[in-house]
Amino acid sequence: METLRLDLHNHSRVSRDSKLSIDDMIAQAKARQLDGFALTDHDSIAGNAEALQKAEREDVLLIPGCEVSSREGHVLALFVTRPIKTGPLPQVLADIRDQDGIAVISHPLRKGGGVPRRVLEDHLDMIDGIEVYNPDNTPFGNRAGWRIARRHGKFQTGGSDTHFIQNMGHGVTVVRSQSRSLESVRAALAAGQTSAWGKHAPPCSCARCRVYYLLEPIGRSQRFQALPASEYVLRQANRMFGRLFFSAGRAMRW
Repeated sequence: METLRLDLHNHSRVSRDSKLSIDDMIAQAKARQLDGFALTDHDSIAGNAEALQKAEREDVLLIPGCEVSSREGHVLALFVTRPIKTGPLPQVLADIRDQDGIAVISHPLRKGGGVPRRVLEDHLDMIDGIEVYNPDNTPFGNRAGWRIARRHGKFQTGGSDTHFIQNMGHGVTVVRSQSRSLESVRAALAAGQTSAWGKHAPPCSCARCRVYYLLEPIGRSQRFQALPASEYVLRQANRMFGRLFFSAGRAMRW
């Protein structure tokens, strides 16, 4: 039996709100003494093939996946090999199951991107795990997720929700696995052999995350996307908020 430290929620530059390369993420995972991590870009698996090849060369476990933006909130789809379409939560969960993937509810109950409690509890039969530690979620949301997972027998995960390299490893899933392989990790997750650990994000990071997810529905609306240069506007807004809160964090020594 091996005890593995995995970060199960990370975004590369395939996601529009991250600039991280796979090489940087692998290097940071090793620096933070992680055994591996999941690549969970927003609604895309485009970076998984490259990540799997590079991680294997560096002896780092790479779990392929994505973070799907369902109508009711975000879901981590782990061990999937084909894109998952956005849409109603039941359809997203069914698509993940069709690929023999693992469905984990991201940052539950969070305002903006979090699945509400009632919706979550209505679909427990199709949910495999719950992210009970996310440094960008509120302590209340993390605690509520932990209680729901424990009450209903869902395995617990921790993930950094990495968009900036310094945040990687702030949320960790400890997996008790038979061996250091993707097959054993998958079996351990399904068997509930996990626990979650982490440290909370500084207020500046939390504030940036709140702004992003409050504006996200606007960016996804068809009316906005039909406007000229809508993608450029989104990227510029993300850079502006990122610089603002990062500068505030440095000034306040967070």
